[in-house]
Amino acid sequence: MASGWDYINAIIKSGREPDPEDLPPDLGWEEPVWTLYERIHTQWRVGMAGPTGLDYNPAIAIIQARGWQIERSMLLLQAVEMGFMQAWGERDGG
Repeated sequence: MASGWDYINAIIKSGREPDPEDLPPDLGWEEPVWTLYERIHTQWRVGMAGPTGLDYNPAIAIIQARGWQIERSMLLLQAVEMGFMQAWGERDGG
């Protein structure tokens, strides 16, 4: 059985409307950090064992250009980064 967006897309493909309860919540205060992540999501540093973390240089440039607080912005971005790292570790059995 599909899950996540695959589940939602399968419902739509079958011609039905997804139940609003199945949709993710609208982003509120999280939107800027997700927008930042979307801009730099191709900037992963990769070692022999896979991704080791994001290259922060592009993120810092964007944060500074937008006039955001660097420390707070980096903490939020690092939370997103760690979420991906943990999910990949669980997926890969690590």
